Amino acid sequence: MRVPSECPDLDQRMRMRAGLGLVEAALTFLRRALVDRRARAARQAARRAEPTAAAVAWVEPHPEVDWPWVGGWLATPRSDALLGRDPEPVTLVTSALEVLHYRRAFIAADSQSPRRRQRRSAWDDTALVS
Repeated sequence: MRVPSECPDLDQRMRMRAGLGLVEAALTFLRRALVDRRARAARQAARRAEPTAAAVAWVEPHPEVDWPWVGGWLATPRSDALLGRDPEPVTLVTSALEVLHYRRAFIAADSQSPRRRQRRSAWDDTALVS
């Protein structure tokens, strides 16, 4: 843990008078480690963004992939916190995209079937997006 940039003078004075800096004094009196909440929030935000960045990086070299639903598909596991619980969310997303890419001929054939078109027309497309 580092001393906040606003408090170097106070840290220096405490070291001179008490022999402890701000961080050590807080650890001694609180009996627990200090938490840098800003840094933790930044790490969590970066971790949440990694699967989306990995999906974008995966789709870029695959121009044959024309899946307009990928953004919505990726938003669902994020909103369900599924990716946050997985120890390797980037691997999970890229593996899923690899499987979908491998099975893309079957996905395309299924989406073109008359039965599928009929079922889809019964749905309001705006409800599927939101």
